[in-house]
Amino acid sequence: GSADAAVLKPIETILSGPAASVIGAQFLTGLSDFAIADIGGTTSDIATIKNGWPTLADKGANVGGFHTLVRAVDIHTVGLGGDSEVLIDKSGRINLGKNRVVPISLLASKWPWIEQRLETTLSNKRAMHQASQYIILPEGKAFSVSLKNLSDKDQQFLALLDSQKPRHYYEVVGGATDRACLSRLLKQGIVQISGVTPSDAAHVLDLQSQWSAKAAALACELLGRSSGNIEGSKSHQQCRQFAQEIVDTVIAKSSKLMLECLAGRSFREDDELINSVTQGVGRINDLKIAFTPSIDLVAVGGPAPVFYPGVGKRLGAEVIIPKGSEVANAIGAAISMIKVRAVVEITYAEHGGYLIHHHGPPEAIEDSVEAIEHASALARDQAKREAYRMGGEDLAIEITVKRIDLPGLGADKSLMAATITADIVGQPTV
Repeated sequence: GSADAAVLKPIETILSGPAASVIGAQFLTGLSDFAIADIGGTTSDIATIKNGWPTLADKGANVGGFHTLVRAVDIHTVGLGGDSEVLIDKSGRINLGKNRVVPISLLASKWPWIEQRLETTLSNKRAMHQASQYIILPEGKAFSVSLKNLSDKDQQFLALLDSQKPRHYYEVVGGATDRACLSRLLKQGIVQISGVTPSDAAHVLDLQSQWSAKAAALACELLGRSSGNIEGSKSHQQCRQFAQEIVDTVIAKSSKLMLECLAGRSFREDDELINSVTQGVGRINDLKIAFTPSIDLVAVGGPAPVFYPGVGKRLGAEVIIPKGSEVANAIGAAISMIKVRAVVEITYAEHGGYLIHHHGPPEAIEDSVEAIEHASALARDQAKREAYRMGGEDLAIEITVKRIDLPGLGADKSLMAATITADIVGQPTV
């Protein structure tokens, strides 16, 4: 079955997780040509589907910043999600960090006393910048972490944490040594830290409601006041404006990702034309600027309804967010459709006739009609063998022939080259 195929060629499962979202989105929308964004808590995955097939990476899958030689779905993954850390630079501009933090609204929904702590900090107007940073041990890892490879200092730092409740940053971090310990433990996933995230901003704007909206509002105001983005007494109005700017930052970054996916190229961070569109301005002086996608745009994942309607407005096209989009990955994994493509090439031989290039040695055939028929049969057999090896059944085979002909000659003499593609879609055996 398909499990046996995975054992035989486990390297072919690279990016199979994000690829499942692509399959799930195709099932939910019924579309065959679209660009898809799968946004989660930590990352956004962007891909293109043409004629029902995800685009494959020509140079191999990119994993952890390293190019491989493994053919995989061409998915561009970036650290942008609902749980991205909201950072403020010295000029007060909002940035989104690549690190995942626990939304403070989520933490406060589990430990309500955090709301009171945030209120007290706001009334005292002291230590506001890191008011939302609590350090916790991930669930299930409190006592299962192997301490053998940790330094004595890291173990001492870990001993300060309480498995039953979060500890505030300043309760356990006293200097440079503690900060270094925390950084190492965070990178290893041994501890987690909370903070202000786009998900918190969405709670302030009533775009999300599953966690503590009160904690989200307090945390946003604390971060806004500490960075100079919120001043004076009209805190409620300014807090909503600050939260909107956080959401707009996600929308702008997501819009740029989608534009890069549609264009098939990267754009500089300071590209004035691109930024005028992604930031919702749409104008440079007296020049209006707008882009029009030529294929449908689809977004899936839990945070998709929060951010991608705004992406659609900036790109001048409605983004389709199908019902059930938050579980598109699970749907794609459950469907587990087998898709196989085999390609056979025909080239004109130097002294007449044709050469057929497939998995075996090239074959010579004189007649063009026979060459097309034989190449089609080879492609069909090659695709069927691969599909059966993967556990496929109820196979539907589609043969596509792309010809290059010389004009002015008869159909039987005009062929110079051809590409024969056999596409198979089937259900795996259980």
